[in-house]
Amino acid sequence: TGAAGCGKSRILNVLNRDVDGVVFMATTGMAAQALPGGQTYHSVLGIGQTRPKKRSRVEHTRVIVIDEVSMLSLKDIGCIVKELRRFSGSEQPWGGYHVLLAGDLYQLPPVGAPGGPSRYVWHGRPPDSASDMVRLGWESWRQINLFMELDETPRFIDPAYASLMGRVRTADVTSDDLIKINEHVVYAPNILDDADRDPNVLSIANRREVRHTRNARQLRGDDVVVITAHHSHRIATSNVPLDIPALMAVPASDNVSEPIVRLRLGAQVILRSNVAVELGLANGTHGTLRQIIHHPNDSTTLNGRVPIAIVHFPSYHGTPFDAADPHLVPIGPVNSRIGIGPGRLAIRSQIPLE
Repeated sequence: TGAAGCGKSRILNVLNRDVDGVVFMATTGMAAQALPGGQTYHSVLGIGQTRPKKRSRVEHTRVIVIDEVSMLSLKDIGCIVKELRRFSGSEQPWGGYHVLLAGDLYQLPPVGAPGGPSRYVWHGRPPDSASDMVRLGWESWRQINLFMELDETPRFIDPAYASLMGRVRTADVTSDDLIKINEHVVYAPNILDDADRDPNVLSIANRREVRHTRNARQLRGDDVVVITAHHSHRIATSNVPLDIPALMAVPASDNVSEPIVRLRLGAQVILRSNVAVELGLANGTHGTLRQIIHHPNDSTTLNGRVPIAIVHFPSYHGTPFDAADPHLVPIGPVNSRIGIGPGRLAIRSQIPLE
């Protein structure tokens, strides 16, 4: 572990170069893209999938690297250890694998965990009422037998700036630090209006509702494409009619896609699904929308089929779909599940872009 610029990524690259058979995983798709052959631990181990994986890349290795460790909850660690034991057939700590956890422990906490500092795995013992998976995660975390912190930051040339960033990292910012940081703040009274008019300006929000409001301001006009999600039964043979308006009223969440997506040709878009992390298509990847392809003879009525988007992703490095532009990628709909009653699920199909 260590602050930004201390050399964590360089060590992982050396490990990949000098040690055979290392499997690199990360907590998010974007983090996995930065690793040699990286994938999310969900993908490698089959965590969160309906059916357990029968085989995995970890079966034939003894060394596993998991990056961005701050985003692992105790429950996440418990799930990882459970799957590692299943693949190895061993009840040893971490399934008998050599595991290297990397990342800055002061960085982002686990997604969806309860509020407060207890979200971080290192904050303390879970309550006695915690689930078996959480307790397994705590037990496994305590079994880590070597902790190493890199305390030099060669990336920063200016020692004063490096020291300031260190205090920002640990929330020990002084009043002098704030003055120094504010010296670099550009004040423009109409900056939000200017951003609305310039498609090349990217705005960042700290809440979902703020982000939607900002996007709605930019997506106005006749050239905006409105894509409505398609809903269906999880079991295709079900003859119980779906309440489509009620399903459309279900908002997006971490595990449920948007009911309505508004896009504009030529505008920037963000991928909201790990489509192919190893090819540069991870959740959070930026691109430019080039074309929307509707199904032949398709209806535009509520609950019609979801079209396909053609997006230019500079990060894409897979087999070209278009010889003239190797970064053009067709993005089809992905499915998410919505509970509609005891033991019943509906499927929302929506294009994973915003």
